[in-house]
Amino acid sequence: MAKGRGKKETDVQIGNDISNIEVVRWLLKTQFDGQVVTHYDMQEQMFDYLFSHLGVSTEGCVDHPVVMTEAVCNPNYCRQNMSELLFECYHVPKVAYGVDALFSLHHNKPKAALDHAMLVCSGFHTTHILPLVAGRLDAANCKRMNLGGWQATGYMHRLFQLKYPAHFAAITLTRSEELLYDHGYIAVDYMEELHRWSDLSYYHRNVHKIQLPFTPLPTSSVSAEDKEKRKQQAGRRLQEINAKRREQKLAAEQEKLQQLLSIQELMEDDDDDSFLRALEECGFSSANELQVAINKLSLSIQRTKEKMLQPDEGQPSRATPELDKQQRAEREAIVGNLRRQRQEIVETRQQRRQRRQEVAKRKSHAAQERMKILTQLAQSERRRGKEDTFGMNEEDWNVYKAISKEGDSDSEQEQERLNQIDQLLREHDPDFEKDFGNGQDMDVTFDIAEYYQLHLGVERCRVPELLFQPSLLGMDQAGVTETMDYVLNKYPADVQDKLVQNVFLTGGNTLYPNLQSRMEKELQAIRPFQSAFQVFTAKNPVLDPWYGAKSMSTDPSRSAQMFLTRAEYLEKGTEYLKEHQASNLYIPTPK
Repeated sequence: MAKGRGKKETDVQIGNDISNIEVVRWLLKTQFDGQVVTHYDMQEQMFDYLFSHLGVSTEGCVDHPVVMTEAVCNPNYCRQNMSELLFECYHVPKVAYGVDALFSLHHNKPKAALDHAMLVCSGFHTTHILPLVAGRLDAANCKRMNLGGWQATGYMHRLFQLKYPAHFAAITLTRSEELLYDHGYIAVDYMEELHRWSDLSYYHRNVHKIQLPFTPLPTSSVSAEDKEKRKQQAGRRLQEINAKRREQKLAAEQEKLQQLLSIQELMEDDDDDSFLRALEECGFSSANELQVAINKLSLSIQRTKEKMLQPDEGQPSRATPELDKQQRAEREAIVGNLRRQRQEIVETRQQRRQRRQEVAKRKSHAAQERMKILTQLAQSERRRGKEDTFGMNEEDWNVYKAISKEGDSDSEQEQERLNQIDQLLREHDPDFEKDFGNGQDMDVTFDIAEYYQLHLGVERCRVPELLFQPSLLGMDQAGVTETMDYVLNKYPADVQDKLVQNVFLTGGNTLYPNLQSRMEKELQAIRPFQSAFQVFTAKNPVLDPWYGAKSMSTDPSRSAQMFLTRAEYLEKGTEYLKEHQASNLYIPTPK
């Protein structure tokens, strides 16, 4: 259940009423500690919620028999508190307690449940190996592994958050659980399966791609008329840029012309010394060179003024073919320069990307050079036998720069410059869309939908493998096969043969495909040569305990042996348990 800080008891959300569980996950509470109920105030709220949603009237009492599942070897103290809650608070007429795995076995194989069986029950928090001898649970040899669906979900969650750090917030525990149970499977031979996943073709055939939700980039739906208007606007902007350049060029040439004319006036005033000194400063050797420079500047100024007098777009054009040709040449020069700059950036990125790929390969030349430098450096320091002073001089800095990866990544300034060039080319180059598509080369394309994809590869079999190898998660305990072998070795050979004839798999964490085949392979490895065994899986590992409890509690021949009445509760004590084929053993608490 979830309850916000400072909110009233009536604002508590329970079960499916929690609309978005990830938002309040840090506020979630449960009455369970593992598989054992320990918080009975919260359990009372759960009962109120359940009875109200089932339409059961709770005014005065709950006049219905109740069947409760409990953990294997549930402590008497916990059962006592549960019985007190049901009998004293809700005044139920009678209660029956049973183990969920045994209920599931009775529903799937009622005949085998009366004899020997080995149950593997893997749930949300724990996995139990339960031997059934002569139709009764042998509690002394039951074993529990603190491993279940919760640990597998957490493992999947951490794997994908490490694999896709950019989608850290989108990879939630709920989504990880869905990925695990929708796409996970048990590998019949784990090492062989890992070898298959190392093959690239096998990976592409079997990888599952999951699309995360994302907001797509807006697509442009520009009509032909709008494109023509934009083209005209781009042409006008280009004319404005050229006009501004001509004005700047005209002002500079006029200033230069005034300077040369002032020098020429010195010659007319017969001031030879000043004239010669001014000629030398301007780089002229004679008066003829000065006159030629004045004539060129005058002609250039005249041409610039003629260009500036040309009419704007939209007015009657009186431009000569020579001027149109010159304008086209200027436009082509600008576009060519932009294309060259763009090509330089793209080639630089390609070289940088190629270098990163080479360094990542152990046997590449770049990686070998880096390792060679590091080895030589380590050997020289070892020969010196002194303290590490690397970095104290300029030579060390040169070594660091030689092996450093700094500068191997694309910079933001470079990307901004590339975007600016693409925008200018898109406006002034009519062949830009044809040559470059959306303005991006193949090596810099960005598919946002693909960016928000999760690729489930080897994780599909790696996470469920925790059942057999808890060490993958760093847990110091045995897997299912080793634990089952340990339990079987507690019995004589003839009892072992009977137990392995009915190996029964149940629980929500046994829904993985190929689990039964893997269990058969593991049993073949631990059992004697040519020994017989049989493995069965529950039809519905999640709901079969409920169906089994229903069938047993509604069977008149069994219900009298199952239920603890209120009179027996008052007479025999609050912790008393009525034993039956699907229950725990009752061991009274010592006085």
